[in-house]
Amino acid sequence: MCGTSFAQHRAAAQRIGQNLGQDLLRGAPVANSAVTHHDDLVRQGDDALLVGDDDHGGAAGSVDLGMAGLSPDPERADAMDFSDIYYMGGQSFVCVQSNKDQFTSLEDTNKPEYSIGAQNGSIQNDLANENSPDADIVVLTKVTDIVAELLAGKLDGAYIETAVAETYAKQYPDLCVALDVPYDSEGSAVGVAKGNDGLMAKVNEAIAAALADGSMDQF
Repeated sequence: MCGTSFAQHRAAAQRIGQNLGQDLLRGAPVANSAVTHHDDLVRQGDDALLVGDDDHGGAAGSVDLGMAGLSPDPERADAMDFSDIYYMGGQSFVCVQSNKDQFTSLEDTNKPEYSIGAQNGSIQNDLANENSPDADIVVLTKVTDIVAELLAGKLDGAYIETAVAETYAKQYPDLCVALDVPYDSEGSAVGVAKGNDGLMAKVNEAIAAALADGSMDQF
């Protein structure tokens, strides 16, 4: 089973899953389940995608793959192994159009009177605490909740992955991708259940194939 938390990573999961599917159906020695059909995708918050980790909202071993813009992180190494990088993305600070003049730099976000959103257990949560420590950091489970709170005026701004933020800004013209947020990242990888070398090898093969044929660029 594959857990994922946003549409673009679900799309990437489906593409990688298509490449994985035939090998899995031929009986490759992998985990109990993996992505072979779209129905195998389970939408979860980032904190629940720590593969096989009871402490982060998911039953141990319940998810074999996690795709949610996961960046290889030593702090997550005890919970999951990481594949090769499949996506290089940036980070952004997002607000509504009517507030964009308030945020001309990241320093402007760091005020006690501001409520700043971020997804629980995510890179963006770390960035919020790093760049806006004096603000009221509001941690929510899903990016859709963050966007809804922004549009409702309950949040002044939020940290969201750039590709995700741009997608929502197209859907909701009131949103503004206001600032680029510096972040030293290796990119996004697939989280794989610990010790499942067979599945990891197949995931890396599928990533390589999707990158080589250009299909990953469609998402």
